[in-house]
Amino acid sequence: MIFPILQAIEPSVREKVSMVFRGRAKTSDHVVDVSDRWPVFRGQGNVDHSPRRVVAFACLASFVTLFLFGPAKGEVVWDLLPYRVELWLAVSSHEPWAQIVLGECLRHLQEDVSRWIGPVWNCELRVVDSKLASRLVRGESWDREFWPQHWTEVEHPDKAIVLTIRREASGFFRLSAQELDLRSQSWGPKVVRQIGASCLLAEGVFEAVWEAFCPTARLVSLDLETKVAQLRVRGGALELPGASLRLNFPGQVYRLFVRYNDRLGRATRIQDIPFSYLLAEQTEGAVVSARLISAFRTPLSARRRGRVEQLFVSTRAFLPATRLICEDRAEPGRPLRAYWVYQQSVDSKETALVGTTDDSGSILVPYTGQGLVVLWIKNGQVPLARLPLVPGSAEEVIAQLPRDDERLEAEAFVLGLQQELLDVVTRRQILLARAERYVKAGERDRARQMLEELRALQTLDDFRRHLLLNRKRLIAADPLAQKRIDQMFAKTEELLRAYLDPQPIEALAARLRGP
Repeated sequence: MIFPILQAIEPSVREKVSMVFRGRAKTSDHVVDVSDRWPVFRGQGNVDHSPRRVVAFACLASFVTLFLFGPAKGEVVWDLLPYRVELWLAVSSHEPWAQIVLGECLRHLQEDVSRWIGPVWNCELRVVDSKLASRLVRGESWDREFWPQHWTEVEHPDKAIVLTIRREASGFFRLSAQELDLRSQSWGPKVVRQIGASCLLAEGVFEAVWEAFCPTARLVSLDLETKVAQLRVRGGALELPGASLRLNFPGQVYRLFVRYNDRLGRATRIQDIPFSYLLAEQTEGAVVSARLISAFRTPLSARRRGRVEQLFVSTRAFLPATRLICEDRAEPGRPLRAYWVYQQSVDSKETALVGTTDDSGSILVPYTGQGLVVLWIKNGQVPLARLPLVPGSAEEVIAQLPRDDERLEAEAFVLGLQQELLDVVTRRQILLARAERYVKAGERDRARQMLEELRALQTLDDFRRHLLLNRKRLIAADPLAQKRIDQMFAKTEELLRAYLDPQPIEALAARLRGP
């Protein structure tokens, strides 16, 4: 019964606990035979099923189960669980300085990780092969087809941080560090550093590696009404030797992912939930109180669902701006031009204009030091989308929005029609008032003249005919845009019925029929 249960816990913990029940436990340096320490595990052929040994085994199984699946539901294990990190160094092998720099960086990295990060990382240093290293140094991405085999296995590392070192023509060293979170299979922001002297290279390498590291968190609870979530940061209960280094802090932003696993724990699909973040507001140890800010009403589920994991990976800004690309939701790739983009702080109602999208449907959203902001996309007077974003955390993001050019054209038509209606209603009221005055004064001929001018004005039927023709013409492909068009036309027709009632004119005509 224990082994099926173990499938639900962290792979590294599952492996260690499984080996305990099989009679072997793995340490960092060697494998120890557990039967030498606990007699209950002795016996390979004829197992001694004496009551005392059976009871001892049952007690041990109960203890492990209670520890892992008790009221804390594995949270204690998660808080104390270090990250399995692989540091991959890529340097052009044909450079004369490459081997010396590579050796120094490896030695200093090992020392700095042990000194400043300590128990939070189980770190392994690796060197990228020369062919792939040359491509990475040139700035190319590490495509999935070239990933090491063990990255795609069930027992994969948690993080892989790729560090490239290149020497510029000016003599400066260019460092870049980027993290690949293997659970969500997502790349983090790329950290770039310029180092002028080789003696400062080792220190710059460690700083770039730590800044590229993105801690992960687990969802404890979520209130869908208040949008407040409780998270626990992995390794949050472990002490960082470096006092200036922190895993969590107020203002930290987490990206959202949903991972779908098969029965062996392998990912069948991973969904990056766009424009959805958790913003840390309070932290206490490994516990984080965060606010859910999303473009969607319910991007997360408040409960766990079998083989579905909800993953939270921290992110931050390292670029001066992010390019927002607005595309048609019905026809992906079709740009949305001349759409207005406004920026708003998450704690403020005031908005500032960023600009309008260009012919390619894109606009640069600069990083202003605020971290997470909210973008409002408008076309005309109607907001089309509310998009939370961390400017500078990615080179570009794509937003697929409803193309409502037909709605904008309908809005312009309705506004023009309403202005025309206002003019007709004003003239109508003036003519009715004059006709009434002439009738009371006994000047019936002049009152009939006013009646003729009233009948020359556009009538309710004229406006309705014009409205119907344009309603048939302005059809939007997007259902939401079409719904807004229908609402505008329906509201306009109500105004027509309210202000162009023919009854007052007919009543005046009836009064003027006599001698």
